[in-house]
Amino acid sequence: MKIRMSIHAQIRSIERGIDVDTIKRVIRTPDSSENQFEGRVKAVKIIDDRSITVIYTIDKNVFVIITTI
Repeated sequence: MKIRMSIHAQIRSIERGIDVDTIKRVIRTPDSSENQFEGRVKAVKIIDDRSITVIYTIDKNVFVIITTI
């Protein structure tokens, strides 16, 4: 799986302690996901009693991470 992270997503992931493997896990096997505006997808997964949200788009088979919550 190829991913590209926006600067914003990189900063938020560091601040929130969310690593790349966790981001990939949320995208691959979300507990829920829903389409958002402008082709964005919101994927949510509970991992170790923590809710992880990844907002992303797909551009030419690359997952572009917009932010993590």
